[in-house]
Amino acid sequence: MNMKNASWKEKFENNNTSIKCPLTDQAVNSNIIGKYYKPHKLYEYLKHQFKHLINHQSKIPSLYYNDKIDFAFFPRPSDYFMKKKFSNDENNLFKNSEIENEVINAKSKSRNSSAYFMWQWIEKESKKVNFNIKNVLDFGTGIGWFSYVLSSLKLQVTATDISTKIMRVIPLLDKKIKVLPLEFLANDSKYDLIVSFDVFEHLVYPVKDLSMLIKNLKNNGLIFISVPNFSSYFSGINFSKHPYFEYPDHLNYFTPNSLKVLFKKTSMKVLSCETITLDWEKDYIKQRYTSDEVGLKGYRLYDKWSEPGNGERIFCIAQKTE
Repeated sequence: MNMKNASWKEKFENNNTSIKCPLTDQAVNSNIIGKYYKPHKLYEYLKHQFKHLINHQSKIPSLYYNDKIDFAFFPRPSDYFMKKKFSNDENNLFKNSEIENEVINAKSKSRNSSAYFMWQWIEKESKKVNFNIKNVLDFGTGIGWFSYVLSSLKLQVTATDISTKIMRVIPLLDKKIKVLPLEFLANDSKYDLIVSFDVFEHLVYPVKDLSMLIKNLKNNGLIFISVPNFSSYFSGINFSKHPYFEYPDHLNYFTPNSLKVLFKKTSMKVLSCETITLDWEKDYIKQRYTSDEVGLKGYRLYDKWSEPGNGERIFCIAQKTE
């Protein structure tokens, strides 16, 4: 089988255990065949598993697949496991002495370029529905690099994240950005636009969290979500090498179709959904693979990346209807 040209719908098998799909609540008893997302060589496989056990004290479980909506997902970890993981992640975050480096990171040329590109894409789609954007919520802001650019464009920006520690960078970027701990999000329908970059692949309850965000959106307001694309060109080559394949950090593996399903599940009207590869992602992802694995070089590779559905991430924007 040519992995680069075969869809995930040709790479799954049924098993005896079924679990609920986190997007549809349907029972799913099929999973991606191991050779398509686990290292191919025995040494690489054992090294991968050992590293994971050291870092997370758990084995990598089966990757389940809902072929009806083209969506892959890992079983949901226990609340205890996720709380412990979050606590460890918080403890391993940068120290006070490293905050200045994170400010530089947030203001980097590659970050700014990506943020401007995303804003231009969002603005183009908002104009199609004659919707004017003035105030924005950045959900899962991290160090605030997207908020920083949005604020520079004279938008009123509120940044929120589950980690208050990581958001300490933001006041050093721009004091005009309002920093709001996630637990204080008020469900008061006041935002024109909510943006979320590389967040929903992490979430245990993506439908519940999107529903919560919608309560913070004005009528006719917009939500923009960008997540890694499970059906990208490089995902089909050898997914075990892909930097976006990581358990338990990434629990959900979206395709354009399954991201649309998520929006429709919450009664949002999808305006546009397409795949993109940001400039910095090209080398970041390509360097994980050998030239023999990739097969294509130069403009042929970039042409393949540009084909619909092959980009490394999904841009999707939807509108709240009254």
